[in-house]
Amino acid sequence: MIQFRPFRNTDPPLLADLWCSQPPQRALVQPMTTTLFEQKVLSKPYFDREGLIVALDGARMVGFAHAAFGPTPDGSAVDTQIGTTCLLMVGRHANRQHVAQQLLTHCERYLARRGAQTWLAGCVRPMNPFYQGLYGDTDSPGLFESDTEAVRLFQAAGYQTVQTRVVLERTLQGFRPILDRLQMQVRRQYLFQVEVDPPAANWWDACTTELIERRVHRIVSRRSNQPCGRITSWEMDRVSVARGVRAAGLMLLEIDPDHRGQGLGTFLVGETLRWLHTQSAHPVELAVIQIPEDNRAGLALFEKLGFRPVDRSLVLRKTAMQPVD
Repeated sequence: MIQFRPFRNTDPPLLADLWCSQPPQRALVQPMTTTLFEQKVLSKPYFDREGLIVALDGARMVGFAHAAFGPTPDGSAVDTQIGTTCLLMVGRHANRQHVAQQLLTHCERYLARRGAQTWLAGCVRPMNPFYQGLYGDTDSPGLFESDTEAVRLFQAAGYQTVQTRVVLERTLQGFRPILDRLQMQVRRQYLFQVEVDPPAANWWDACTTELIERRVHRIVSRRSNQPCGRITSWEMDRVSVARGVRAAGLMLLEIDPDHRGQGLGTFLVGETLRWLHTQSAHPVELAVIQIPEDNRAGLALFEKLGFRPVDRSLVLRKTAMQPVD
């Protein structure tokens, strides 16, 4: 008989072993260790043992799922209005599907008990309390479409797709920024700057990025000395080890509204890629980013710079129709 219970302090070695037993998939970084799990998950100040549910068949751990919450709008505290099942994992077992379904039910009950009646599948920024850099490569993706078993599980439980993102990659070997008449004009008017290890924007940002090496790349007007656009990159160390290539994630691309449509996005991303490959302390060989599928301008920009789609990520959401017992 399968037993479901909250996390105990003796569980980390079993959790690490279960993680390592999973079949290869692009979403999941391997190998997992007890130390890494403690650093990335258990050390968070908002970790609640009641939200990490494990499934045991006798003394053998056959699955776990982790439910948690995101931040308040100002990032100063945890907000329990919306919850998410950050990760759900099941090992080899004769009743594998049943174990997964029950783990998801236990997560929903935990979230409902704490007041959340809207639930997400997986971590989606800013609902990304755990597993940054361990699941989802460049950014918290919700679920990868290629993770078909997880997608089917949540869809069968009533979760609906509310956003789809395209996962794009580009090797940086031989990369050259675009240089045409428009880009020459942009270069005369704007500077490219890099801030390594920027300060956290708020408490939540500090909690979720403390173990990640980040850089903020900016373009600044030569005339006003004001930043006009920015993008964040980070060293995907664990992904690099797993895939055998040094990789960097790109996220949070933003061009100020008054400066859009003038070639600044092409300049910013192009210079960022060149910096990552030629001037970073650890030259990057592969860049990865997720772009919402309905962001046609963003997709066109990265396609122009040589990125290709390799997967899609899904943001799935469910609203409880009645309290979960």
